[in-house]
Amino acid sequence: MNRKSLVLCAAILAAILAAPARSPAAATASTTAQITSQLKEAKKASYELRTTAERLAAITRGISHSWQSHSQSLNEAREHLNRLGQMLVDLEELKPHASQPQQMAIESMRPRLAQMANALTSAIELVSVGSNNIRFSPYGDAVESVTEHSTSLHQTLDTVLKYEAAKAQFDGLELEAATQLVR
Repeated sequence: MNRKSLVLCAAILAAILAAPARSPAAATASTTAQITSQLKEAKKASYELRTTAERLAAITRGISHSWQSHSQSLNEAREHLNRLGQMLVDLEELKPHASQPQQMAIESMRPRLAQMANALTSAIELVSVGSNNIRFSPYGDAVESVTEHSTSLHQTLDTVLKYEAAKAQFDGLELEAATQLVR
């Protein structure tokens, strides 16, 4: 081997050794943090959807609101639901890198969003067919379904995020205790 080749090999080896190594654990921790952040955003969006659905359910029980009020709330709920659907697509791409509780939360989103979409579509169609439909039980049942599923989704996301935070805190305590034993 000539001197130039030897110097080139040594330079490449030095560059490889000098480059910061990315451990799988570091990549996983980074990805887990990204997933946690996105789940927090989904929790916030599910809360907004739940609030809109609860407001819609309240005006459904009353008789003084116009069909336009219902239509406005239905459109707002649809926007929140569409936003959650977009978030789910992003979360499903990251799912293989998620912790088990995060995976469970991501998996539980799709059926709930689908059920809410069906119920919301039904409510929207009932209003578009006839404004008096807001007074009948099929409309109220559809609105109640959206409320129940949005509440359930919010509670699931909240529980998983609280679990992840508690686990991180516990892991930190274990690390701290281990370092004190070494001293």
